[in-house]
Amino acid sequence: NAWAFINELSYGTARLKLFVKDNKEIAGMVKDSLKDFQLIEFNQTCDLFLDTSGSVNNWALKYPNSDKIFQDGFTFSGNDMHRLKEALKNFSRFRYLKGLTFSETGLSANIQLVFLDSKGNIDSAKLRSRTDLGRLELREGDKVYLRIINTGDKDFYINIVDIQPDAGIGPVIPNKKVKDKNNADAPIKWEDCLVKIHDTLFLRNLSIGISKPYGEETFKVFLSSSPIDLEDILTSTDGGEVKSQKGILSELEKVFVNSTIKENGTRSVDLVKVNADESGTVFSLNFRILPK
Repeated sequence: NAWAFINELSYGTARLKLFVKDNKEIAGMVKDSLKDFQLIEFNQTCDLFLDTSGSVNNWALKYPNSDKIFQDGFTFSGNDMHRLKEALKNFSRFRYLKGLTFSETGLSANIQLVFLDSKGNIDSAKLRSRTDLGRLELREGDKVYLRIINTGDKDFYINIVDIQPDAGIGPVIPNKKVKDKNNADAPIKWEDCLVKIHDTLFLRNLSIGISKPYGEETFKVFLSSSPIDLEDILTSTDGGEVKSQKGILSELEKVFVNSTIKENGTRSVDLVKVNADESGTVFSLNFRILPK
């Protein structure tokens, strides 16, 4: 007759499993170079494997189930261990952020990518033409706009991070690099990302242009009751100290900071533990990008 409740969540403990395919010389070099690189372990049942790409001296990381290259176009010579480490760090951050999902009671939102017609109204017909079996399929050259509806019973600040098919990661909102129609600076600050209870934030002045790489893209959505700005954390790659708007990292910011990998293959924080009742809400908006 006992009940169990989750009151604390831990992140950042999983290691990346790597395998080197059919080359003892390269395998020995890789294992020796990565012996103190704490991010990975060597295992035939792997997350990624090292294989030649185009020539015997050109190598790439590939997915085990499809042989598809992780980060299309990202290849390196067999002895370039620094470039290999960077690729492994990128994959670990990519996987970590894509896998984040948790929910704080009362913090919820409906996130929509919509088209606008010449009068600035939602173009429902075009949206239907880009939807297949309920899944959004955008085409290269499309321009879409963010519509954010607060469906919970708390005000929230929203951050959205773009995780691209080639593992590129960048800010959507807040975003200091936004330009207006006249190419003048029009940054979206964290203060602009507050959505009150039952309210809607419709960013009609922020057009999101759809371009390569093709494939599955993810907008990772972060909701928090307190002000947050993940843009600086996202663009900081040195694992250094990052402060929040209040000077102390919130529960949600701790989890996000932990996506950063340091040079020795460890995360910025070895193990992140957050209070499940105050962690914020994190979920994904997934869509596909197709050729024009």
